[in-house]
Amino acid sequence: MSTLPKLEPTDGNLYVGGELLVYAYPMGDVDLIPWPRSPDQPAKEWTGKLACALFDAREMGYWDGNAVQLPDGTEFHPDDHLEDYEPPSAEGWLY
Repeated sequence: MSTLPKLEPTDGNLYVGGELLVYAYPMGDVDLIPWPRSPDQPAKEWTGKLACALFDAREMGYWDGNAVQLPDGTEFHPDDHLEDYEPPSAEGWLY
């Protein structure tokens, strides 16, 4: 059994493979993935953004596999949470 990549908290945000995890909105804005999750942020929003950020990081080659270990030791499977959060619609925005 291989060891899962561990997410490292630095300056209050999560990193994988030394790279900062970033959730990118379709409109071009980004959010960082905080650790620990703020009690004001809904859990599904946090897991969804984390899953999307990990998916992008995996596509960029920063890690491989299908699960990571959160700093508290919890195993997290991003593919199971990709639909936990849907960003707000960009319809009607002025660019």
